[in-house]
Amino acid sequence: MAIYFTNYDTIQKNYDTKNICKVGNTFYYRKRIKYKLYRISLFTKNLIIAIKRVKILNLMEKDDLLFTLEKGDYKLIFEYDTHDELMEVLKLHNLHENLDIEVEKFENKNRLLKEESTKELEKINFFKLETLFINAKKEEAKKTQRKVGIGTYTKYAQTFSDLKKFFDIEKIDNITKERFEDFRDSLVKKGLQNSTINEKMMYINVFLKFAKVNGFIKENKLASIKSLFVKEVEKDIFTNEDLKNIFNCNRIKDDHKKILKILLYSGMRIMEIYNLSKQNLKTNKDGIKYLNLEITKFDKPRDIPIHKEIEDILFNLDFEKIRNTWKPTRYANYSNEQIFKAIPKIQEKTNHTFRANFVNFLINKFPDQIEVIQEIVGHEKEAKTKLTIKKYGKGFNLEVKKKLIDALDFDI
Repeated sequence: MAIYFTNYDTIQKNYDTKNICKVGNTFYYRKRIKYKLYRISLFTKNLIIAIKRVKILNLMEKDDLLFTLEKGDYKLIFEYDTHDELMEVLKLHNLHENLDIEVEKFENKNRLLKEESTKELEKINFFKLETLFINAKKEEAKKTQRKVGIGTYTKYAQTFSDLKKFFDIEKIDNITKERFEDFRDSLVKKGLQNSTINEKMMYINVFLKFAKVNGFIKENKLASIKSLFVKEVEKDIFTNEDLKNIFNCNRIKDDHKKILKILLYSGMRIMEIYNLSKQNLKTNKDGIKYLNLEITKFDKPRDIPIHKEIEDILFNLDFEKIRNTWKPTRYANYSNEQIFKAIPKIQEKTNHTFRANFVNFLINKFPDQIEVIQEIVGHEKEAKTKLTIKKYGKGFNLEVKKKLIDALDFDI
């Protein structure tokens, strides 16, 4: 099925796409000449390249273009990069008598194409790169069936937002290494932790690698910038007293205590709870109730048996209300703020600490079941174990995981 583009490209508003259509993944040139409709392949799946090739075809005189379309030698415009190659093919097919004229046409069109490419390089800023990068990620996810989680897309958006605020519409190729260091320093001045800044810089490096590989920029000037020092801290877990203080705290609303209880008895991340829906609640043929975190919404897809302590909470929770009330990052911060009502903030115990308690309990209870625990919480297994269990064993079954989950027992 062909798709026609009246205003297909959103990266640059002045792109002329009226003669472009798409069949499958390939772009075609479509034009009516002397009451006859022609459609030819542009030999590319890349819209930007397709637009450039259409511009070249549209530079030709109508009669010359008609002759080219009918003879089929439009392919020469796109596939031959040297004079010698062009001359050999022209001789072979005897398409035109005057080879010198044809070569001159080729040179002119090739020059225009290079000029157009140079213009594209000069126009790329972080506003345009964001559109290019996100679209490419979504297309890659469709092709590979490796979905990118909402949490990751959120971090992409936040990082691009920081870049756009700092650099505005400045061309990426004009930004020096020192300016990228200035950007990093601005994040330090905002009070962000070094680990958070390093994560943002890591994402920017990913963006720029993408831009360089695809020819949008000439050089990744961030590549040589070293990460900030991060002191490795052994994170504490909640003590029994901490847990009692949290779940008995009158300043924390009962509705949110239920969320914290889900964190404790499932090992999920706060954003995974945020993205839950009724469709994630399943019951298998043996009657085991479980959470199915599928790949379309979650960074680490997996199945988690539901502990009896949170079964009623999960099956009666209004997931849509949470999303309609809170934006993702604000919800995570709000949840941490509730914890700080019972536990001093200086202790740095957060939503994620519940996950640490969950893992700590299971590891101490089942030290020989590390791979099962890793699968429950969505951690990568050691390569050899991963190959055996994930590829051939399709992961551990729910009965095995349920045995561990049922053993969870917190004095709250």
